[in-house]
Amino acid sequence: MMSSEKRYANIIDKERPMHEGDAFSRKHPPMPLDKRAKIFQPFDALRGFSAEVDIAQGNLLLVERKDLDAGELDRINAVLLEMNGRYAAGEGIWVSVTHFYPRKMREDAVLLGTYETVEGRLSKMDAKEKFLIADDKRIDFEDISVLSIM
Repeated sequence: MMSSEKRYANIIDKERPMHEGDAFSRKHPPMPLDKRAKIFQPFDALRGFSAEVDIAQGNLLLVERKDLDAGELDRINAVLLEMNGRYAAGEGIWVSVTHFYPRKMREDAVLLGTYETVEGRLSKMDAKEKFLIADDKRIDFEDISVLSIM
C-alpha cells in the first residue's frame, strides 16, 4: 500500500486553484461573507433543550404575555407596513424584533414564556400568514412586542 505522502506528492505543494471567469466560477460563485460565517456558528442539535433545563432548574423566569396598548400596536403596524413595502421592493432589511416565545401552559390555561430579541436580516415576510423570518427564526406578528428597522 502506498503512503499518503507518495500518493499526493504530485499535488501536495500546488497552490489553491483559481477560477476566474471560467465555467466553474459561473456555476459556483464565491459564497458571500455573511453566509460563510453561518457555517461556523455553533449548532444546537437539541434546539431549546438548554432553555428547558434552565426552566427546570429555576434559572429562567417564565412570564405571561403582556398585552400591548393601542399606541404600541400602532407603532408595530407602522414598522410592519414599511418593512412589507421594502421587502416587496427586494430591499435587504435588517431588523430587531423582541417577541414572546411561548414555553408552557400553566394549569389555569395561561401561556407562559420568555421574551427574546432577535437581530438579523429579514429573509421572509408573509402579510397573509402574518409572520416574518429574521435570522432564521420564524416570528408570528402577534408575538411581537418591539420592532425596529436597523
